[in-house]
Amino acid sequence: MAYRMGADIGEIDICRTMDGDYYLFHDGAEEKLFGVSVNFNEWTTDEVEERQLRNTLNGLSGKKTERLESFLHWLPEDKLLNIDRSWFYWESGFLDYLGKLGKSDQLLLKSPVRTELLDAMERSAVKFPYMPIVSTQEELDQVLERAGIHTIGVELIAAEDSDWGWRRETIDSIHMAGLFCFANSEILHAQRKLYAGIDDDKALFQSYESSWGVLLDRGIDIIQTDWPMFLAEYRDERYAPLHKMISKAWEPDRWPEFRGESGEWSPESIAIYGLQLDPDGSLPEKLIERLEVGRALAETLPESVLILSGGKVGTDWTESGKMREWLISRGVRQDRILEDPNARDTVENNEGILNILREQGLHRVCCVSGVDHLTRCALGLELASQRENYPVEISISGSGQSDPQAKSYEQFFILRTAIRSAGLSDWWEWACRER
Repeated sequence: MAYRMGADIGEIDICRTMDGDYYLFHDGAEEKLFGVSVNFNEWTTDEVEERQLRNTLNGLSGKKTERLESFLHWLPEDKLLNIDRSWFYWESGFLDYLGKLGKSDQLLLKSPVRTELLDAMERSAVKFPYMPIVSTQEELDQVLERAGIHTIGVELIAAEDSDWGWRRETIDSIHMAGLFCFANSEILHAQRKLYAGIDDDKALFQSYESSWGVLLDRGIDIIQTDWPMFLAEYRDERYAPLHKMISKAWEPDRWPEFRGESGEWSPESIAIYGLQLDPDGSLPEKLIERLEVGRALAETLPESVLILSGGKVGTDWTESGKMREWLISRGVRQDRILEDPNARDTVENNEGILNILREQGLHRVCCVSGVDHLTRCALGLELASQRENYPVEISISGSGQSDPQAKSYEQFFILRTAIRSAGLSDWWEWACRER
């Protein structure tokens, strides 16, 4: 039903019976939904199967609690699912069980930040996309230092607008780490504020702009709500022109792939997008793959310039500087290389690249990055060029192999990049001023 009402991601809660079977249920609601006060985890599977759920009038609904396995078997391949409250079972076999069901690339697991939970996630043979629930920088740091965890986003908790999770610099730093920001606008009860009092009631009884609009302006990428139909309606209206542009991004051959054949339409420039360096300043393998593609194109187009974009992200070295050293050591002339040493993410890559194109009077560029990253690069550059009224013709050339798991979540990063590149976010305008 949530998907039919416009939700991009569904959410379920998990409980386990005494027999070790997993069901979709939020513990604590037993009396309300079953009419008994016994905790779900103390029931046998047979007892669960015998019980009917009650409706809002406290009558029997004829419906029963669904097993996790059957639900995941139903889950369509194009749907994403956030699994909540499963962390109670991570240390006793749940992650192994879930990995065997074959839907890991569609799932997002979340949990509070606790050492034992991070240990379990790091030990898991299947590297599930993970989203910690954090309220302090210390909690976030604990997660990010775990290289064996596939962290893709952060759920921010902020009781007040003075809290760490609400600050713009917090959201900024999370984005710079390549992660999305998630906030919950649901109302659990009147005494608990999940995100500084910005909630569904405010959206429905005051205005969408006063609630969900505030979250989007601050740079929140994913909003959890009990009212997906209204949020989807608001989002679609707010970003209608952008949605039209993004829908075109998925069209085949939206941006031509340049294969290194010079001709009437050949790029004047080759823009290579950076990637965070290893802690010792060395180039990660995926960045070397991008450089190899760029160098091959440069040999085919001897009159072209190379634009290297990437600043200091997590190290003391600029990505552009290290890329320049690599290219020069392999025979590329230094006078062909132009650098943007400030960019900290894809949006800033495109801003820096566009500035260089304009300074050099260039209009034809080939974007070089990982194959799953190229849509974000090209769409962002196109939107930025339109915003700045500086026409650019874009082609693309990808490196490496596509990662199905990464591709599943790339759509969120594409949307966030597009919003900022088009200048539609107050958060992006703030970031520009601060910079």
